[in-house]
Amino acid sequence: MKNKFVTSGSIIAAVLASVCCIGPLLLVGFDIGSFEFFASFNAFRPYLILASVLLLVAAFYLAYRKREIKCEDGSCKIESAGKWNKISVWFTVIIVAGFIAFPYLGFAKSGYNLLTDNSKYQTVELKIDNMDCEACALGLQSQLIKEKGVKAASILYKERKGIVEYDSKKITSQIIVNILKDGGYPSKIIN
Repeated sequence: MKNKFVTSGSIIAAVLASVCCIGPLLLVGFDIGSFEFFASFNAFRPYLILASVLLLVAAFYLAYRKREIKCEDGSCKIESAGKWNKISVWFTVIIVAGFIAFPYLGFAKSGYNLLTDNSKYQTVELKIDNMDCEACALGLQSQLIKEKGVKAASILYKERKGIVEYDSKKITSQIIVNILKDGGYPSKIIN
């Protein structure tokens, strides 16, 4: 019973550690708005990863420790947990490792593919902080495209920058910066 609690807790902590990157991808996939909630988990990611690892250590201890079992005839024997218990701990390790590594696996791609050459639109280049992975960039890109007056947005995670095409009659570059800031991604105009 203790082992199930510990392995489940480890998986939950790993999911929470990666929700800052998984959440925006889900929102983009379901075409849902704001992802500010998920970005707030980014600050707790190291602590949640540590919690996952500590819970896995406890699960291994419970699964592999030798314990004394008292028998009816008064004799005792020492044995560890059953085979399925050990298999479930290793399966949990795989799940936890997948969630922790998710931001670095490259499932999300963002880039300049949406930009056009239309003189009706203004272009602003931004330096964007606090992005952890491609999923952050994809979420930001999706969020900006939904804003009234934004024609296209391309956010590049590795370069920590974005280029946004917008109609200056409907939205300003400062409003775009404020949208990013409100989402947990401080940014500044570079051009």
